[in-house]
Amino acid sequence: MRKNSIKNTRINGEVQKELSNIIRNEIKDPRIGMMTSVTAAEVAPDLKTCKVYISVFGDDEAKKETIRGLKSAEGFIRRMLAKTINLRNTPELTFVLDESIEYGVTMSKLIDEVTHKEDKKDEENEENYRAWRKAGKPDVVIGMVDFSELYPDQTVTESDYVLVAEIPYTFIWKASYFYGYVPIYVRKTIAEEKDIPILYDPQLYGSMDSIFERTK
Repeated sequence: MRKNSIKNTRINGEVQKELSNIIRNEIKDPRIGMMTSVTAAEVAPDLKTCKVYISVFGDDEAKKETIRGLKSAEGFIRRMLAKTINLRNTPELTFVLDESIEYGVTMSKLIDEVTHKEDKKDEENEENYRAWRKAGKPDVVIGMVDFSELYPDQTVTESDYVLVAEIPYTFIWKASYFYGYVPIYVRKTIAEEKDIPILYDPQLYGSMDSIFERTK
């Protein structure tokens, strides 16, 4: 990409401003939507050509119609531009659809949706936590659990459970494979009563967090 000089940058800004005014106030073509804006103008150093980047709020058909309307009005736009800006040459205009703003709006909506889902998930987790606390000591726990958060009063602690199994899983994200294990814990008294083989005893090997270190 050519690096613009200070003079060329100033010309680009002036052309963008005047084109915005012309398109907004002077053109009456119904094909050109009201939500049409000039996002940038790139004038060649020799002032013979200019790329005009256009953002259109609407569907694909509205965007196509707007570009058609602008192309048909190019002669009029150039004459108006020549009256408002004193340039050695009035550049020929090429209108290019710029979808960066719409892309940004779409990405913002997706982020909001993900954030909303995460908030909802947190609420559901909190409800599950309350249900667990109300139920007392569960016999079986599937997945990693923060007992200190689940039972801040320490009525149930990590030492009350032992790891009896690890279920392997695989998932694909962004064309990459990820592997892991889902731990299954059983209340220690039940494991001893039912003679369930113990895969991992936190009292012997430390915190359950070391499971992840062992399975990497």
